[in-house]
Amino acid sequence: MSRLDFPASAEALWDIYDAGGPRPEYLIPVLARESGLWPFATNGYTHGLNQVSTKWLTKRGIAVADYLHKWLPSQQLSRIVKGYMMMHVAQFGAINSGVRCYLMNFLPAFVRDGKTELSQVIAVRGAKGNSGKYYSGNSGLDVDHKGTITIGDLAFVIYNMVRGKEYGAIVQDAIAQTYEARPMEKLHDPVYGDDYPLPYLTGSYGDVAAGVSEMLAKGLTRLTTGKKP
Repeated sequence: MSRLDFPASAEALWDIYDAGGPRPEYLIPVLARESGLWPFATNGYTHGLNQVSTKWLTKRGIAVADYLHKWLPSQQLSRIVKGYMMMHVAQFGAINSGVRCYLMNFLPAFVRDGKTELSQVIAVRGAKGNSGKYYSGNSGLDVDHKGTITIGDLAFVIYNMVRGKEYGAIVQDAIAQTYEARPMEKLHDPVYGDDYPLPYLTGSYGDVAAGVSEMLAKGLTRLTTGKKP
């Protein structure tokens, strides 16, 4: 099932965390959102696991074709994803949730401005400037078709990566295999992490939190054994 090269990818993911980057369970769903965890994913402009730009690669002397077809997933993680994440950490501080990890990868300007509340609007349908541009290019993130995209909407995206039918099994399997490399580590909530404490979440945000909490309570044993918890 895995699209990463374990155990090498597990080592690379933990190395990112050890360097001060996001925990694996925060980063893996974001990579799944960006590329489906396919290391050769490309839209012609962005490439690989976290969809870095052609400019990012060429600036480092890396040919796009080589990156997509010759680099193992663990190599992309160690040499490109790590650097990209650590750049954001240096600029904006620690990444302690899947939501914040996705926000940094998607619209880091909002992290720079300190706007990280779940209710914060980051794009508006029909608005002038970048706000409208971001909305028109990412209208699918507006989960309830309210005409705005909020940071809370990004939480639903990450939740669906972890628990949804399309990618949930793949993401959970990747998290499980990564934790096999460090069985003493404690799994954190992959959506809200430590950035958004669960007790204050209400309404639809609370529903997402409950779904993730259910997964955490059951653990990841079933993913590697095939047995129900």
